[in-house]
Amino acid sequence: MGFALLLGLSALALLAAMAVVVRARLRGRAEELIAATLVWNAIIITPIYVLGLLRHLRVPSLAIGSVLTSGLTLLVATRGTHWRSLLRNVGRTFVGLLRLYPDALALAWRSKRFVFVGVAFAAWLLPYLAVSAYFGQAMPNWDPLWYHDTIVGFTIQNHGFTMVDLPDTLQKVNGYVRLGEMTQLWMVIFADRRLADITNLLFAPAIAAGVYVLGRRYTGKVTAMGWAVAVLIMPACANLLQSTYVDPQNAALLLGGIVFATLDRPRMRDIWLAALGLALALGSKGLSLIPVPVAGAVAIYFLVRTHWPQRRQAVVATLIGGSLLIVIMGAVTYLRNYWAFHNPLWPDMGVEIKALKIHWPGQGPWASDPMRPGLPVDLNEPFPRLLDHLFALPWSVSGMYFDQAVDYGIGITWVAMPLGAIAFLACLAVALRRSLWQPSAREQAAPPLALALILAATVAGSPALWAPRYHVPAVGLLVTLICWLTARPAWERLSDAAVSVVLVTSLMMFWWTPVQRRWFFTPERLVRLIEASPLERELSRELGAPTVLTTAQVREKELTKGKLLVFNEQYDGFPSLFWNNTFSNRVQYLHGGPDFLTRAAAAGATWVFLDDRDQQAKVARAPGSGWQEVGVLNAIKGGSAYRRVPVPPAGPTKPAAPAPPSTATLSTPAPVKPPPAKTNVKPPATVPLPLSHPSRRVLPLRHSTQRAFPIAP
Repeated sequence: MGFALLLGLSALALLAAMAVVVRARLRGRAEELIAATLVWNAIIITPIYVLGLLRHLRVPSLAIGSVLTSGLTLLVATRGTHWRSLLRNVGRTFVGLLRLYPDALALAWRSKRFVFVGVAFAAWLLPYLAVSAYFGQAMPNWDPLWYHDTIVGFTIQNHGFTMVDLPDTLQKVNGYVRLGEMTQLWMVIFADRRLADITNLLFAPAIAAGVYVLGRRYTGKVTAMGWAVAVLIMPACANLLQSTYVDPQNAALLLGGIVFATLDRPRMRDIWLAALGLALALGSKGLSLIPVPVAGAVAIYFLVRTHWPQRRQAVVATLIGGSLLIVIMGAVTYLRNYWAFHNPLWPDMGVEIKALKIHWPGQGPWASDPMRPGLPVDLNEPFPRLLDHLFALPWSVSGMYFDQAVDYGIGITWVAMPLGAIAFLACLAVALRRSLWQPSAREQAAPPLALALILAATVAGSPALWAPRYHVPAVGLLVTLICWLTARPAWERLSDAAVSVVLVTSLMMFWWTPVQRRWFFTPERLVRLIEASPLERELSRELGAPTVLTTAQVREKELTKGKLLVFNEQYDGFPSLFWNNTFSNRVQYLHGGPDFLTRAAAAGATWVFLDDRDQQAKVARAPGSGWQEVGVLNAIKGGSAYRRVPVPPAGPTKPAAPAPPSTATLSTPAPVKPPPAKTNVKPPATVPLPLSHPSRRVLPLRHSTQRAFPIAP
């Protein structure tokens, strides 16, 4: 029933989005795909945000709110046209979007270029990853289990965006933007976790379409298509498509906003779509604070230049409305953070500006400062060292996190980056020549200066250029500059060669990736997942889940709706594992201490989670503690669950007659221990910690102290 409700509401939202797209009269199917993705995402998250802020986010209210939002959108879209005519146009447009893949394949095949192999691979990869995401969890990694999934869990539990009492290591749950997680919530709240990992795949076509539209402004269809596929199958993007990382979704939203913001002669509706895309991007990832203002300024410039003399009132209304969209989306996070924590940038960055009387407490400054302790936000390396890591042999770099640089892919690093740097400088040179030295050159096609400025701001403001997953949109802008450069007569011979090399090397990365670093399932592994039961697929460590099967099965049985699990600051793990598969139980943080178990019992906890190094774990295992060990719950970091049991009466008692075995088993169930074969997993190569991990230190690679955790092969 839950999946049917999700499908119906999503289809209604898509119908409303397609109606808006039809009325917008866009320039091609790629633009229609981008706009449909933006509007659909806005429709499904609008009731989530409204109900979340009001703290009334429940399944019935969300379903009703979604119907009202979709219905209102349809009502607005039908103004000035007959609804039957609109539906016919919606149907034709939708069929045209469905034909994008086969038409792209046919076009690439007729071109007899290597681009066909890349397009064919992408056409196979996305359905394969969709099946993998449905039948099994993505390879476990830090951020999803640490705070992405945890944001979803607490939002469902608290029926909204309540600030939660949490230890310092989990304050990201309170302070981070959450549009990506709320899109994932849409996929799970009506049923269970199974569809959470599909979210990014819904936005994958829009990533390719965004790069294609930008590139198509300067080069031919096949070349633009090749670069679009190259960005999509870049390891840093493709690896995350079946996960709950929010980077691919953010890339699709930001590229979509940039597509409409950088139109040379925009219409009012284009600027509205640009504002929508930029607002959604701002709400999906904090790093969007860097490119969104620049892209917004570009959109304002083009709008005013095009329409100010004739339509001043419309320009003012569009500017105010579009700006409000972006400001409201930002205020949901940053204004609430200021009210709650006196820092809009909570928790990562503290700001001290005495001259302006600004004192924003945070976990670290932007740059390393001996006067202010804490991990700095800007973790960029010196440029020569960054180049060493970028151009090193694949997977030869090991360290805290700099080894992530390999996920740009060999082709992007060795071909696209040098060629893109040349294109960037050429773009600036041509723009200066047009404006200063050769005014007559203004009659020629303008260089992509707006895209170059957005790219420059992104690169200059990035806190971690070695982290490719943060920079998928930047790579999209980079290859657009390459499209412009290689379309010029002196560089035309490089066009096909460059995109072909990048495609073939990206394809090679899929086969070369070491088993320990793979994010995708092999066909043999996928067959095993399909043959397993749905619950086993979600819970079994042997099949890739982050939990031990036996303990997780007991979790599903005992931690039912409303039951409470309590943990303390020594949890050293991933709190998203504390919820059952439908997020129907409750999770609460209590400060640790000698009386932790007593306070947990007083709070009504059914289970507690304790790290094995916690002294309270020894107390819980002691006879008569009132707690009984269930077993290892966190298969990655360790830590066990304990259930509350009746405490035997104090003082001497008359020995009771032995109970039958079945009764004893029911009254005092034995701890559930995983078999050695399932827990003694040999840890493979290290998985990089995320940028925001609280325990990492910047160290030379050969002296790395990163703690590894195993990933199932």
